[in-house]
Amino acid sequence: MTEGAALPEEAARILLAVRAALASRFQREVIAAARDAAPGKPVYLHVHPDPRETGANPGYEPAALAGATGIVLSCWDPRAAPGLVSRSGETAPPGTVIAASLLAVAGLGGDPATLPAQAAAVRAAGATELRLYHAGLAAAPDLAAIAALCSAGA
Repeated sequence: MTEGAALPEEAARILLAVRAALASRFQREVIAAARDAAPGKPVYLHVHPDPRETGANPGYEPAALAGATGIVLSCWDPRAAPGLVSRSGETAPPGTVIAASLLAVAGLGGDPATLPAQAAAVRAAGATELRLYHAGLAAAPDLAAIAALCSAGA
């Protein structure tokens, strides 16, 4: 056991393997249920490329994404976003759409003035779609920045 570790290494390894297997099973079941409920509709999962990630955007094992149209990544930290997109592109199955969700509202901690630079960075890293979070809560200056980004064809 390493100093400060909550679990012995072997127990941690087993726990992570069980967690990854259960998460992958759940993700496959969700994709299948969505496909059954709405054949032909796109199916996206909000995920993170680190299989150990938890929370609203859990980690994934690449095989669990089979059948999904794409993934949505919370790219809310402009410095980390390109790396997040790049890692996802390396691990997601070929042909998976990678949607980068950019934080576009100042009141939520975003910097709408930098949206063009953020969009260019995640596009260069491999994002194939952009999402703007959360335009429905945007104030007038945020909406102007969003409109400028959309007008530029980002």
